[in-house]
Amino acid sequence: MTPMSRRKAIKLMAAGGLAFSLQPKFFVLASEYPTDLNEFENDFATAAFAIDLMWGGNINDPTGLSHVIVDAYTSGKKQPDLGPPNLMQLFLQQGDGVRDEEAIKSFIKHNNLEARFERVVDYANGLKDIWRRSYLLNSITVLKVHLNLRKSLAGLIKPVDPETCYLAAFGRAPYFIDASEKREILRQRLSAVKVETTTSMSLAEAVEKWSQKRLLDAKGLEKNWPLFNREMIQRTRERIFPYLPKYVTTIPENIVDFGIVWENVNFSGLNLAKHTIDKNGNPVYHTVVRMSSQVTKAEADYKLNLVAHEGWPGHGLHLPLTHLLYSKKMYGFETTCFILNSPAGFLAEGIASATSYLLYGQDVKSHLSPDELVAVAFADLAVAGRNNVTVKFIQGEQNPDKLVQFLYHEHALPLKDASRYCRWLSHPLFGIMYLPAYGIGAEMIHQAVRTYGREKVIPVAYGTQGQIDGISFPECMTRFAAQAV
Repeated sequence: MTPMSRRKAIKLMAAGGLAFSLQPKFFVLASEYPTDLNEFENDFATAAFAIDLMWGGNINDPTGLSHVIVDAYTSGKKQPDLGPPNLMQLFLQQGDGVRDEEAIKSFIKHNNLEARFERVVDYANGLKDIWRRSYLLNSITVLKVHLNLRKSLAGLIKPVDPETCYLAAFGRAPYFIDASEKREILRQRLSAVKVETTTSMSLAEAVEKWSQKRLLDAKGLEKNWPLFNREMIQRTRERIFPYLPKYVTTIPENIVDFGIVWENVNFSGLNLAKHTIDKNGNPVYHTVVRMSSQVTKAEADYKLNLVAHEGWPGHGLHLPLTHLLYSKKMYGFETTCFILNSPAGFLAEGIASATSYLLYGQDVKSHLSPDELVAVAFADLAVAGRNNVTVKFIQGEQNPDKLVQFLYHEHALPLKDASRYCRWLSHPLFGIMYLPAYGIGAEMIHQAVRTYGREKVIPVAYGTQGQIDGISFPECMTRFAAQAV
């Protein structure tokens, strides 16, 4: 998943496209499975969908390019009734370009968002399940920040402090991830594959030199997806499944609609969870994975840092497993409205960005080829950079050229990618609340693997020990590890 797939939010793609209705477009379900929303579900979904719409989000856009805050809706239930229609249409057409104060206030009032927030918080506080309670309260905190950011964009309230946004999304104040050891590991692994890493050559140049000799273009990405996907599924079955409940084996492998996007878009890869529930309450799985034709990758980089990220054991396993746990009534409705820029989001990105450590623990050298080791080291440094450049931005360095150079020199990112990520920083949502998710999440998972071993981390990270997010993960991890002794 990547926020650069959100066309209206980032506004870096060509104008145009179809207008989509907010009416539900799921399967017609029989009466056995209740498709009407209860009071809590209606409150949560209305708040999420209304705020999403005010930012220009359209969950019914089948391309996924208009997804902004609500990244997926998989409950199999009706979507909430928003209104009034004229304002809905206005936001669909103009998104966060709508700055009319009265229109925004009227939409918030019509959908009764403040009262819904209060009722959801009351509902959460009444839950005995501590992990779900935390997940739900954290989700509401993030939605409130999203709403306040939208209000401030229209001048209704004062600007929201960037540290408040970072804290809501990640549960901690802005902090730098130490990249010095990551740079040294990458340098050593490049040397092992006979790529010069002298002081006269920047680390980014060395990475590019390594990549150019092993490059896959768009045709190569398309050709190799089935092969690499099959390989990563097999690795997942051998290395991840033994530490998950047996019901995970009911998730089918062939649920992915894969394709290359040939027009010019601003994302590397995306995973859209299109899952739903059938009339008997059973999970139905469907995943859309798209790769940009503009992306070129070394084979090992593609396999371990894109295929594994969007497929198994990354989002392609984690999101269907979340759906399965909801269908088994082990998770709450809120997990079917996947909120981007959230603690749940950075846990998901952490899993997808640390798949090699979940597969092999600290002992990656014994299992991966020299080129694969370079790919893992490069990804570790690059995702740390996404967080670090955000922190520099929050601390006041907002010169785009200096931020690009920071990513290039300190984190080995190619100038094209560094420029793309720095453009995210200009967006009030994705710059502060999403760009760091990969690095913070990956660092959290990697640290847990170092501390507890991957065998204990896997059940917690994939959520089979409770409905957790990135904020509650450390406590759940500590408790589970103590019980497993």
